[in-house]
Order: sequence, then C-alpha cells, then structure tokens
Amino acid sequence: MKLKVYLETSVFNYYFLKDSKREEEISYTKKLFEQIKEGNFEAYVSEITIRELDACPDFSKREKMLRLISEFNIIGIELDTPYEVLANKYILAEAIPEKKKDDARHIAMATLSEMDILISWNCEHIVKFKTQQIVRTVNLLEGLTNIAINTPKEVVSYE
Repeated sequence: MKLKVYLETSVFNYYFLKDSKREEEISYTKKLFEQIKEGNFEAYVSEITIRELDACPDFSKREKMLRLISEFNIIGIELDTPYEVLANKYILAEAIPEKKKDDARHIAMATLSEMDILISWNCEHIVKFKTQQIVRTVNLLEGLTNIAINTPKEVVSYE
C-alpha cells in the first residue's frame, strides 16, 4: 500500500528554487517528485495549495509549479468536512500563529483527508516539533488519526 502524502506549497516552490545555499533541499525535493512519478507515493494537493500557487507573482514560475500537479499525476483533494473548524483548534492550541492560518488549514486538510504524511519545507510553522506535538494532542482529543509532518529529506529514500 502506497503512503498518501499531502504536498504543501513550499514543496512546489523548492522544485524551481535557484539558491546555491539550498541545493540539498532542492535535490531532495526533486527526488520526492521522482518517487511520486515512480509510484512510491500517492500525492495530493488541496485548494489551499492551489490558491497559494496561483498567488505567485512570477507568472512563469506560477505556471511551472501548477504544471507539476498534472505532470506528476497529483490528485486534488475535495473535502466536504469543514476543515476550518479543525484549523481554528490548531490555532487556539498555539500550534500555528493566527497570522499563518493557511498553515493550520494545510494541516487540517491533510488530517481530515486521512493523509499519512504532510510534506513541507515550512520549518518555521509546520515542520516543527512543537507543532507536531500540539497537532497530535488536538487530533487525539478530536478522535482523529495522527499525521506525520516531515520535510522531503525525511521522506525520500536514496538507494
């Protein structure tokens, strides 16, 4: 059974990032997409990810990032469950600051969609020990399954 992975916006950004100080992260990101294409993972994005990609001011980069979704057969999540309520619980529990509500929405969307892993390079708010501990606690109190939150580096396997 393939792991279901939710791709947060930063992963798409790193695929096209041009930064010599982040070459390792870029390499792991491209390896993740290769492994998605090889069928090692079942990858998903949400309306939040697509909205954030659409907001990229660089038209060329925006188009390339959005093209990755179809190129790598990434599935769009359609969720009827009101993820906004869970996102607010993460904020109230101080997992994510109020001003970064979309980060809480990503976690809520991935959790309610029963993803195995949320993958992100956002280590300031999402891939953070404190965030993971609070999310685990909130999910337990809500009767929800836990979700792993990792960077591409932690998820991909190099032979």
